[in-house]
Amino acid sequence: MPCGKLRDCIDMLAILFAASNLGPIGRPSLSTLIGIGEKRVRNLVAKLRSAGLVKASRAGITSDGMQGVLCLSSGGYTIALAACSRAVAELMLRSIVALRDKLVILTGSPAILEVIGYIDSNGATVFPGLGLELSEKYARLVSEIGSRETCRSVGGCLVAVFNLPDCYRCCASFLQALAMSG
Repeated sequence: MPCGKLRDCIDMLAILFAASNLGPIGRPSLSTLIGIGEKRVRNLVAKLRSAGLVKASRAGITSDGMQGVLCLSSGGYTIALAACSRAVAELMLRSIVALRDKLVILTGSPAILEVIGYIDSNGATVFPGLGLELSEKYARLVSEIGSRETCRSVGGCLVAVFNLPDCYRCCASFLQALAMSG
């Protein structure tokens, strides 16, 4: 992706998620939804467009999405999914505190992230360090959006649950934190 600064990467990923999930979507709506200025949206969309990652028309901005990555909302939560092998997931989950810390820094708030976990190729959801009751709550939430089937088809997914609806910056921050941890 054509970005240099960390903030540019997160904002561009957020635009890609929003355009993929809501497109066609206009620049003013993107600006409001992501929380950045309209001029910044216009500049970042131009970069994404020149890279062939989004299409712009009178109807708005669209994207075919990013393979292996989803950003979904359900019940006031945003769920970020990133396809990965079991070995990668185990590596990330062993350093879950560092991953969480990166996410807190990138999102700018410790209160937004609810939980990080893994959905294996059988659709089983694991949230390390959580008690049974909370694990079941988040597993139900994640299964309501059909993510188990998605993750089963790609061999497994890391998952992050945020307590904000339609938080595309949260999903973008999750991907960036994973990239920084890898």
